[in-house]
Amino acid sequence: MPLSFLNISRKSFTTSFSFKELGKKDDVVKTLNVNKGVKSSVEAVFSDNVGTLLEKGKDKNIEQIVDIPDEISAPVTAGQKLGEVNFSVNGNVIAKVDVVAKNTIEKTNLFTISKKIYYSWVSLLRI
Repeated sequence: MPLSFLNISRKSFTTSFSFKELGKKDDVVKTLNVNKGVKSSVEAVFSDNVGTLLEKGKDKNIEQIVDIPDEISAPVTAGQKLGEVNFSVNGNVIAKVDVVAKNTIEKTNLFTISKKIYYSWVSLLRI
């Protein structure tokens, strides 16, 4: 008797719910501008895979709320938390994932500025 009960429960569960993948680790969420950095931008990516169990048919109502600034100041380290993304259905948060920097961006200094100017002059003189 208990075995048939489990089969019925499993069958009703699999017909009522399904796993919805919402994003994969390292999926790019947004590209942020970096102030005073060696590079001018950094990609903001998911820190982990994100997904959830949902009732079938409710996956069309998923809302993605991105809480990330438009720009940040250097230095930025790879894996540094930049914000988070919340996934919700009808106002109820169903999943949450941190958004992190994909690469390290060093802060500009006198050496990097001098190097940039030097390479700019060299490329101008080649023409």
